[in-house]
Amino acid sequence: MPRPKSREGDHFGAAIGLRSLLESFTPTIPEFALDQHTLAGKKLGRGLDHFRKEGAKPVPEPTAPDPYIEEAYRLWAIKHARPMTGSATKQSIYPRAEAWIASLRSQ
Repeated sequence: MPRPKSREGDHFGAAIGLRSLLESFTPTIPEFALDQHTLAGKKLGRGLDHFRKEGAKPVPEPTAPDPYIEEAYRLWAIKHARPMTGSATKQSIYPRAEAWIASLRSQ
């Protein structure tokens, strides 16, 4: 069944985005939103672990299982394990990614 259309995204863009541009409004970012994608979250040392446990939580919880979640996080772990410069080989990335995945499963 298709979802009903909503203009909520557009209204949010105006309420926050346009208000920032037109009225110099700076929204307060909630603590839970400070993750690996923000400078403040990086300063707090938040990475993929925090993002998976806190930042990526859908509200409300989904009613059906996500068949792609484990593969997505496995690949993100490999991506995050890559050195920042130069090219990385499977031999240099894979063991670090596997260790990270194993640590998540043991929690």
